[in-house]
Order: sequence, then C-alpha cells, then structure tokens
Amino acid sequence: MEKNSSKRPALFCLFIFFSTFLFSQKDTEFWFVAPEISYNVPGNYYDHPTQFVIGVYEKPAIVTLSQPANPSFSPKILNLQANSSGTFVINTNEIDFFENDPPNQVLNKGVLIQSTAPISVYYELVPTCGCNPEFFVLKGKNALGTKFFAPFQNLMQNGSNYTPFPKSAFDIVATENNTAITITPTKNIVGHAAGIPFNINLNKGQTYSATATSQMAAEHPSGSKIVSNKPIAITVKDDLLEGDPLFGGTCRDAVGDQLIPVAGCGTKYILRKGTLNGTEKAFIIGTENNTTLSYDGLWWSIINEGETVVWDINSVHFLEATAPVVVWQISGFGCEVGGAVIPTIDCSGSNSIRFVRSTDEPYFLMLITETVNQNSFLLNGSAAPFLGNGSFSVVPGTNGEWVAGLFDMSNSGILTFESTEISNSTGLFHMGVINGRESATGCRFGFFSDFGKYIRRELSTEFCQGDTIQVKNLSISTEGIFYDTISGILKCDSIFKIEAKFRNLFQTNNQIETCPGIPFIYKNIPHFPPATILDTLISTTNCDTILTLEIIASPLIFKNESHEICPNSLFNYLGNNYTAPATIIDTIFSTTACDTLLTIELTTIEFPMIDREISLCPGETVVISNKIYDQPGIVMDTISAKIGCDTIRTNTIIQKPSPEDFPIRDTVVCAGDKIILTSIYPNTTWNNSTGSQTFEATEPGIILINMVNEFGCSRTDSVNIRACCGEDGIFVPNVFSPNDDGVNDFFKPLLAERCTSFEFSVFDRWGELIFTGTDAGNGWNGKFREKLAPSGVYIWVLNYKTGVGGDKKTAKGDVALVR
Repeated sequence: MEKNSSKRPALFCLFIFFSTFLFSQKDTEFWFVAPEISYNVPGNYYDHPTQFVIGVYEKPAIVTLSQPANPSFSPKILNLQANSSGTFVINTNEIDFFENDPPNQVLNKGVLIQSTAPISVYYELVPTCGCNPEFFVLKGKNALGTKFFAPFQNLMQNGSNYTPFPKSAFDIVATENNTAITITPTKNIVGHAAGIPFNINLNKGQTYSATATSQMAAEHPSGSKIVSNKPIAITVKDDLLEGDPLFGGTCRDAVGDQLIPVAGCGTKYILRKGTLNGTEKAFIIGTENNTTLSYDGLWWSIINEGETVVWDINSVHFLEATAPVVVWQISGFGCEVGGAVIPTIDCSGSNSIRFVRSTDEPYFLMLITETVNQNSFLLNGSAAPFLGNGSFSVVPGTNGEWVAGLFDMSNSGILTFESTEISNSTGLFHMGVINGRESATGCRFGFFSDFGKYIRRELSTEFCQGDTIQVKNLSISTEGIFYDTISGILKCDSIFKIEAKFRNLFQTNNQIETCPGIPFIYKNIPHFPPATILDTLISTTNCDTILTLEIIASPLIFKNESHEICPNSLFNYLGNNYTAPATIIDTIFSTTACDTLLTIELTTIEFPMIDREISLCPGETVVISNKIYDQPGIVMDTISAKIGCDTIRTNTIIQKPSPEDFPIRDTVVCAGDKIILTSIYPNTTWNNSTGSQTFEATEPGIILINMVNEFGCSRTDSVNIRACCGEDGIFVPNVFSPNDDGVNDFFKPLLAERCTSFEFSVFDRWGELIFTGTDAGNGWNGKFREKLAPSGVYIWVLNYKTGVGGDKKTAKGDVALVR
C-alpha cells in the first residue's frame, strides 16, 4: 500500500542507531589457522602450550572456539565479563588438533572464534622452554579476502638441530565450502616448484600449509600469490630464525602474524624502530607492477607484483607507494626477533585498544598517530601525558602531520594477566607491542590496532511499510542491508552499513458471525455473509493499522429428536396429543443467537414379546402371576414396565424325570472286607459329604445316597450295611517283634473290631497271665511288669460274641516273640 512519506516526516529518525567500529581488531568472528612450530625435543617443547588471549570491551561476552571441519573436536566456551580478559589454553594433548601439519595436504584444523559481543583476539606461543614465543594478532573481518601476497624476510635462515626442521610457511583456512584457491609460489614449497601455479579446493574450516623446502634465507617464498573465489584467511610464520650475524648473539626465535588481503593494504606506512640490536628491517612486497616507492618523502625505487625489497629501519620512517603494498617488519629485543604485518595509515587505526600483558618481561608500546593527538592518550581511562619512558618523534616526509614513538611500559602499572585499555580522546592511532628479553626467552611483536582502510559506521533504522526514508545519500523504501560511502570524514572516507527494517505492521484480523439473512452493519453499510471488509485505520503517531473483517454466516442450528410411544399411549407436545407415528417440526426462537429448527420423529412400537421355559423336577412348583403350578403346560402373563411398554411373556412348563432307585438295599461287611457301591449318576453324594460316582464301605451302618440326574433332579436313597463277626473273620499273628521300629511292635487280633464282645489274654508257657484286654484296638507290647518279656512262645486266648444275643465263642493259639 503506497503511503505519502510526508505524513510522518520525522518518525523514522527515532529509530536510527549509530555505531563506529574503530577499536583495534575488534570483531565478533575470527578465522585462524595455527602454524606448525618445531618442538625441539620431547620435554623441552618449543611449540606448546599455546593460547588464544581474549580481550573484552564494554559488553560481557560468551566466546566459543570451534573447528567447523573437525566434528570430533568439542567446542570450548568462555563466559567473560565486560572489560575483562580470558584465554583458551591449548595443552600437549591438544596441540596436534591445531598445528597445520603436514604440508601439501588438505587438513581439518581451521579455528573459528565467535562471540556474542565485540572482542579482540591474539594467538600466542608460550612454550614450556620459556623460549621461541610470538604474537599472531587475529584481525577479524579485516583478515578475510580473496587476493594475498605472502611476506617473508630473506636475510636470516632457520635454525638447525631442531625437530622437525623449522621452516617458513604460509597457512590457509577457508571460510566457506567449495573454495577454489590458486597458489603461485615464488620459491619451491613442499610438493610444488617455484613459479608454477597450482590449485587446491577447500571446504569451510579446511586448511592447507605451503611450506618452504629449504631453510636458507634466500629460499623463503616471499611474494607468493594466493587468489581464491571465496574469502580465506592466511597465517605466515618463520620459525626459529637465527639472529646472528644480522643482530648479533646466538638468538633463535619464531616470527609470524595473520595477513591482511590486498584490499586491506594501503599506500602510506610509518615504520618505527623497536629494540633489536642494530638496524631493523622492513620487507616490502608489491601488489602491482611499476609501483613507485618513496622513502621519507624522497623517491627510492620501483617494485613489481610479487617482488620483495628490503628497507633499513634506524629510527622513524615514512613509506609511500603509488599502489598498495604489503609491509613486513622484523623487530624485537636484543637479538631475539619478532615479525608483524604493518598497518597502513590510509584511513585506518583505532581510538581504543584493549590488550593483555602475558609476561612480566620488558614491555614496549610502539605508537603512531597524527601530531594533534599525541597528548590525548589515556591509560585505563586516566590521563597519560606521555606513556612510560619515551617520547614521540615527527615522522619525516609527512609535513609534520604524523608522529611515532617507542615507550617502555615495563613499570607503568600495566599488570600481567589483566585487561588494559589504551585510548585517545581526539583521534586514531596504531599500536604495536614488543614484549620479551634478550638472549633469554625470546620476543613477541605485533600490531593490535585496526587494519581497516575506512572509517566504518553501522546504522539501523525502522520505518513504516509504504514509506520512503532518506538516510545519508540513499532513499530507502524496502527492507535490507544498504551501503553508502561518505567522503572526507576525519580525512578518510566513511563506509556506512545501513540495516533497514519495517516497523511491525499493525494488523487486526477479526471474524464476525451473523445469522443467515441478517447483515452486519459496518460504517452504516450492510454486509451480508460471506464478505470481507478491508479498512485502514489512520494513525498520526504510529504506523497505520490494516483492519480485516471476515463476515461469515453462522450455521443454522438444526436439532433432531426422536420419540417412541407404546400402543394406546399418548405423546403431548405444546398441548397437542399424538397417538400414531408423525413428524413434528417447530422453530425455537433465540434473542442471543440464531434460531433453532427442531424436528421430532414420533414412532409407535409393538409390545415386546419374550418366551421363558421352566423345567420342574417331581415335587417342585413355580409361581406365575401369584398362581402355583406343578404340572406341565403353557402359561401367559404380562410384565409391567415403569418406563417403556409392558412385556408379554410366554411360560412353557416342562416336567423332568426323577433319578432311578439305588439298586442295592442291604448288604453285609465282615471285618477286613470292603464293599464298592456304584451309582449310575456321576453327580452323587454319599452320607451328605463325599461326592463321587463310587463309595467304599468298610463298616456297617446306613449309607445315605443323594443322586442328581442329567436333568438336575435329585433322589435320596439308602443302603443298610450289616456286620459279620466269626472265626473266619478274625486273624491272630503267630509272630511279632516289639523292638520299637514301628513295624509289628504290638500283638493283637486283627479284623475283630466288629465283634459285640471281646476279651483277649496272653500267657507264658507256665500259664502265668502276661496280658489281658477288652479293646480290640489295643494289644500286648511285649512287656511284663514294665520289663521286656524274653523271646519265646506264648499262649493266647480270645473270648468273643458274633452279635447281639449271639453265642459266646473262644479261640486259642500261640505266638512267637522275637527280639
């Protein structure tokens, strides 16, 4: 929807935010590849530990270190407070994950450091030997590019007698997948001859090391050209350089830094001598043919693409070129060397730098700024008329506009392992650091200021959709990222990055229901469903609101009911009686919703009919409708219902047969005998307890039998079992052994329990009575007068009767007692 931007001419200005990022190598994302450093011998390591040192600015930061091409590496995380510092320490067991070795292979050792707030980062060699240290200052977005020239010194050779042999090398890391890289080495490198271009392909986080084949100074591949189709970052290193004879002594030290691409190089440089013995050196590499170089304002020489020339540094010097050049300075302490890429003064520099002093060794700051800024430096926010011991010198060839100085900050209050800030309240500056000790540990050298060639400013703005706003030289009417270049701010061009976003568009969507045939009235206009109403609600203080109203018809409410009535019954609805099937239609009116259409389906049903069969055993009866029935027949009755219709029931009465009589009436059982009684009915109970088809009788008496046939009818019968008692029914053993073993320990008649009279006596062979008893269950235990009777033959006599009123009988015999 087009809108006139003049309606709200100042509204968007309230939402523009500026940020200027001229603060050293301050960024939120850093790519790096660590060079391979000789470790000398195990236990006297020259290459580790190493560490990434983090400096945090005014906002707290969560910092993550990862290796995108190495999924087995677990990211490291630091939570750091504002204005503080922290380190990622790389120990012995981790160094092989980082050092980019072996050469001429695609490896997965690229490092990505990301932060939630701007930070500065440098990689530091802090070996256990206390020697061979160096700074590699990470340059954030300024380190990324697609065209590079690698700088190296060509006056000092790499030391011998180390493992592995120290070499010079440039190491590459890709920041995106499918990165095609062409390398043209100026000297022989591992796997490739000088002057012959070759190609490699890297994915995100993958790395490649181009390592010199020789340790000789003249064979270092300075000026090698690297071109890619996507952004890459490059590290250079020259390991264990021999300071003698160039700087005297027997020092050997590593030099290295992260490069900047040709796009970040400039045409104006200031070089300040550090604390090396004698004359320091700068190595200048051309990026274009026929580039003219001026030395302190005077013509000096002409340089071509990839060519390296050497410049002596005795004090402060000004280098100017007609095309961008790469400048590599060798500085240091005594004979201990350090190397660094020198930043151009073409519209670059920082107004605040935060850094960390990692040792208590001598600490020097190399400062370069415009003359008008030399008295505006602050140390941790406090005024510093001059920094430590030292002074600024006017740079020759700059018409007095620039100064440079070297300041001894060893005892200036810059504490080790604490975050320190150097700032300037009136302008930009460059800062290099020299930290070390002569012939003892080594030297660290690097520039910590911003290497960008432009003053970069970030803006963000929000505006109403449909408006057109003017930001700097741009007219913006859509969302997106826009760039604009403004000339002349602080003598340099400023690049503005403008992020434009639409303010949240106010939209109101509503759905309104109306009953069929009933319109919705909006602004005095009736709208019958279905319909869509679009309207714009104009605001004088904010973005307009787009109003959408969807008018839909509420579904007509239908309600269906069904009712059943019994024959001869009535159904009453609104005073009307219905006795037959009918369809009743009615409308129920509503004052708060749509009316309801009610439909009632009325049906009649027949009386329910059920059948019941009743089976009676002989002697059983059934009550139906308060009458008793005991004979077969059919009886009809009605079951009344409280809810629903009555039920007509048909009762069919059936007579079931009774079980047959038990075939046995009486029988006799003698002592020791048993009689098996068998019923023809499986469901039979004996003496009201035992349920089985058979029964064993061993005693006289009346056996009650209850039989249930297959129809469920029962009959009770009985069997009379009489006892017999006589000589034939009595058994007396002729031997027993009363030895308490539980077998044949008592002597007594057997099967005599049914006799009506009983007397049993035992005599010894002289006729003396040994035992007498009248209980058939007890017998002689082989003792006489509580003493064991001797083994031998004994006489027994049994007097008994065989029944009530029976004759008395006597039985005799002998028994042998065995012990």
